[in-house]
Amino acid sequence: MEKFDSMLSPVIDSTLGQRCRSIIGYQFSEIVRSLMSVYFCGGSCVEDVTSQLMRHLSYHPTLRTCSSDTILRAIKELTQENIS
Repeated sequence: MEKFDSMLSPVIDSTLGQRCRSIIGYQFSEIVRSLMSVYFCGGSCVEDVTSQLMRHLSYHPTLRTCSSDTILRAIKELTQENIS
């Protein structure tokens, strides 16, 4: 996760922009990291982050893991209408 934070987080946030200005909200890099954690830990759907992984990932001292609702809401924010 430290490599993700140092190498991918800045790229994701600079490309997609800042999602929220407050420290309470989640940035796109944190949402992508939470989504990746689901599949890297053997989950099969986004909801597994809330039902299975949240209690385990919360032990990490600096990792902010968002709920499945937040992940799905962010994906919806990034969708665009088909232009072709």
